[in-house]
Amino acid sequence: LRSHLVERRKKPGDDLLSLLIEAQDNGQRLAEDELVSSAILLLNAGHEATVHQTGNAVRSILAQGGDARRFFETPEANVATVEECLRYDAPLHMFLRYAYEEIEVAPGIPVKPGEMVALLL
Repeated sequence: LRSHLVERRKKPGDDLLSLLIEAQDNGQRLAEDELVSSAILLLNAGHEATVHQTGNAVRSILAQGGDARRFFETPEANVATVEECLRYDAPLHMFLRYAYEEIEVAPGIPVKPGEMVALLL
């Protein structure tokens, strides 16, 4: 990965590594280790979601019984099948969010501003 970063610094392209290299926040660029960590995190996140969604979709389609080809007979059926698989059994079920204001999620369970909350779908 580091050798790819060196190449992208010399010859930027229209890709994620080039965008990460050029990313700035208040004039500060990401350090080399931050670039590597960010790229690995994004790669793993995309891989995990794709693998889990593929498995979930195959399981759901096969569980319907009959000839699974019926879900893919037309381009419209392809789109509908993919959208329904994403809706029915999403690859990721937990999302982390931060509270903007104090709330009480249940009697006696307050969440203060800035605290992280895990949302399960």
